[in-house]
Amino acid sequence: MADVPKDYLNAILENIVAFWIKITRILGKSKLSQNQEAVDFENVANVLVERGYTRMAARMNQIRKTQEED
Repeated sequence: MADVPKDYLNAILENIVAFWIKITRILGKSKLSQNQEAVDFENVANVLVERGYTRMAARMNQIRKTQEED
């Protein structure tokens, strides 16, 4: 910034505005292979269990069960 003219730097510094954003909620979406064929879905869930991601596999199975009930 040493090569920036002082008058230009002063002009742009006047336009810098600080602000705060208050986060009131967080919205997320999971994509857990629910659009896959049943055999592919089961394979993904099984691999997750093998790798120690049992909670994620359980969530996948819960979503799949809900879809089958609809």
